[in-house]
Amino acid sequence: MIADKQEHNELYQRVRPAYICMLSNHYMASIYPINRIMEINHRFKTSLLFGICIAFSALSTAQQKNVERWRIFELKLKGPETGNPFADVQLYAEFVHNDK
Repeated sequence: MIADKQEHNELYQRVRPAYICMLSNHYMASIYPINRIMEINHRFKTSLLFGICIAFSALSTAQQKNVERWRIFELKLKGPETGNPFADVQLYAEFVHNDK
């Protein structure tokens, strides 16, 4: 058993390089209060960043509703190779949106 905190710190500094990969964040957080605070701070920052990303995605979705309604639509139709393409041509179109 380790007698005091100073002895614990010295032991930790000696074995740290060998076991650094094996130590978990929860173990480190339970030994040193500052690590627990840093872990909570990291979780808070991560949650805040995630919330900001969600908010911006909602705003971008709301902005997409303001898209221009009438845009230029070009359609190329094949006609006869000879003669006047504007004579004897009939074109009918019906524009439908929902029930309108």
